[in-house]
Amino acid sequence: MAGALGPGPAVEAHRMIIGHQELIKRALALLALAEAVALVAIVVLRVVDVGSSSADATSRTPASAQAQGRRAHHHVRPYPRIPAMERASKYLQARAGQTAFAVIDTRGHEYGLDMHDHFVSASTAKSMLLVAYLRSLAARGQAIGPLTQALLYPMVHVSDNNAAEEVWHIVGNAGVAEVARAAGMTDFVLGADWANELISAADMARFFYRMDSLIPRPFRAYARGLLSNIDPTESWGIPMAARPAWNVFFKGGWRRTGEGQLVSQVARLERPHRRIAIAVMTVSDPSMAYGEETIEGVTQRLLGSA
Repeated sequence: MAGALGPGPAVEAHRMIIGHQELIKRALALLALAEAVALVAIVVLRVVDVGSSSADATSRTPASAQAQGRRAHHHVRPYPRIPAMERASKYLQARAGQTAFAVIDTRGHEYGLDMHDHFVSASTAKSMLLVAYLRSLAARGQAIGPLTQALLYPMVHVSDNNAAEEVWHIVGNAGVAEVARAAGMTDFVLGADWANELISAADMARFFYRMDSLIPRPFRAYARGLLSNIDPTESWGIPMAARPAWNVFFKGGWRRTGEGQLVSQVARLERPHRRIAIAVMTVSDPSMAYGEETIEGVTQRLLGSA
């Protein structure tokens, strides 16, 4: 019996085309898997309620204009972009010590690396004390007077601990906890005093992102002025990387701990039609300068300047 005939040239060509298509599909699948692996550390955790944190603008805008604004908002590309967050994450993972960062982008989406890890608050908590004190003034129907300025200005401008201690005795843990609840800080844990609260990068980014809505309207400009004009010797990290392209409202914290040097900073960045928040937490740093460099490096990569 004669042997079976092999497939003709047309059949062979068809099989080769199918084979090439399968190879392309597998290559694309591998690329998608690699991208997913790269994004494991950078994940969308939740969407912040942008409307509730836009303070005056939304409350004074007609409903039709608000709707148009929301539609326009969703057509704008979010910033920072995912590749920038990946670069920041890779950079931070290569740094010494325990580290974390969180960023809320221009659409109110929250991203980060180890962003729910706890860190000691140190002087970053002075930003919460500021808001708690101003809320207590508003509740009592009082204005900002000389006593208020004598406490709040040094507490924020040069991070004066004695002023912070006095403010804390006025507002108490209850005042600080009320601010944390209003800001949606789900990781926050009260400590023995203002300097020893437990905070996370996610919580602090959320607090600064929503800060305008947390501050009573009559005191908003005053608070923003304090947080954007901190002494130059303490304006390292985020403001060093973001200025002059952005208006920066920020507070840093630093201290020696049983785990080594702690250096953290959180900021709200604004420019026309854009608002983001960044928090970078570090501890067990070899030095204060090393921690400052880490925070500046993360910010540079998020903003695309490195």
